[in-house]
Amino acid sequence: MTVPSAEKMADIVWSIGEKLLETKIVEDQSMVAFSQLRSVLKGQKGRNNWSVSVDRGQPIVFSKCIDSKGKPIVPKIVAEGITVNSTLSDHPPFELLDLALEIETENGAPLARWHIDKANSSRDIYQDGPLFHIQFGGHHHDNRHLDLPLKVPRWNHPPVDIVLLCEIVAANFFPNEWLNLRDDPAWCIHVSQCQKYCYTAYIDRFKKALDTSTKTVLNQF
Repeated sequence: MTVPSAEKMADIVWSIGEKLLETKIVEDQSMVAFSQLRSVLKGQKGRNNWSVSVDRGQPIVFSKCIDSKGKPIVPKIVAEGITVNSTLSDHPPFELLDLALEIETENGAPLARWHIDKANSSRDIYQDGPLFHIQFGGHHHDNRHLDLPLKVPRWNHPPVDIVLLCEIVAANFFPNEWLNLRDDPAWCIHVSQCQKYCYTAYIDRFKKALDTSTKTVLNQF
């Protein structure tokens, strides 16, 4: 498994942002977030262990799209923090993974939220549930009254970074634009590099779990 260097990741993130803007999948203002990501990563030049975040005040804002009832909605990506450690060998190389897809109405009212992260830990003891998971809901930071009373289930899910989450949003919310983007050589090259460092260790561990009959896959994740 090869983790992209911070400098390489800076180029990947910026290229992804340009492609999303070119296809009108993101708003112009999102390039501020992509520019900040590139700047932070280039500031960690020469390192294979790096950290990034996407501030709630300057999220990646996608173009307005339509829900199943014909109402306008706006997807946004925020990331409390992502810390990559290339020396981790027993699981995907994330010391910290905390990002979210948030859907708002065209007036900015919270509509839905999916949280992707690595389980919280205290003194090397992790919270219940899969180590890497996706969870519906979570904290609506400025609207805590909208928080769901349920904190589970936490669905077993491979880790995804900002680039891979951008691809998920593009494929699901912008299917027509996605038909062209998905075959773009530059797009595929950059996404592929993120897939490798996010998925390789996870898939290897999954395969080993399938070969073990004394424990379930979920128990080993």
